[in-house]
Amino acid sequence: MNQSVHFAKIENQDEQHENFFEFIPIQKGFKNCRRNDYAYWKKWIDKILAFLLFIMIFPLLLIISSIILCSIGRPIIFRQKRIGIHGNIFTIYKFNKMKSNANGEGLLLSEERRITRFGRFLRNSSFDELPQLWNIMNGEMSFVGPRPILIGDLVYLSEEQKKRFSVLPGLTGLAQINGRNSLLWEDKFKFDLDYIQNISFRRDLIISLKTILCVIQHKNVNHDINRIRFANPIE
Repeated sequence: MNQSVHFAKIENQDEQHENFFEFIPIQKGFKNCRRNDYAYWKKWIDKILAFLLFIMIFPLLLIISSIILCSIGRPIIFRQKRIGIHGNIFTIYKFNKMKSNANGEGLLLSEERRITRFGRFLRNSSFDELPQLWNIMNGEMSFVGPRPILIGDLVYLSEEQKKRFSVLPGLTGLAQINGRNSLLWEDKFKFDLDYIQNISFRRDLIISLKTILCVIQHKNVNHDINRIRFANPIE
């Protein structure tokens, strides 16, 4: 299947100026899927399952929200801009795990000094990711796919690695069941490309089941790492 290339207008998250933009070539292929391809029907399966799961765990979401409100305060939901399919920017949602404590100079303390005991529980159990069911219902994410990266990290990606944007980003993925944040990003991208080249219902089911096991066993859980970490950083 021929893949066309289009240019996504990406705002650099690390810049303070609102008018700072750069054009980044993104591989485009998802929209060309035939109607009988699993890659096409996958998003509708995701939306239906996300809606049903949201209804089932709604009481749990209310309980978590109430505890956060009492122990951390507002905001209950953490919002952050991420890069989605075809380079589209969307807002990802997570439960807030940290207080807004700052030092004498007004700078935020490190994440480990701001995270609460309940926040650490949310992170270790991956319950902090549950609000992303809303992203899935909105068609911005999938249950399984490459994890969405920060806008500012796009400049570090090679043309080959940008192929990860040809599918919806996922709540979990092949990299998450093979080391998660303990992996270098070169290895994560290899898993991402392997996944998008071999998407199937069977593979998604296996990744989902292994993810559940990892969560139950607290396997591959460590500090949140939002920035790209290479073995040999690009100069």
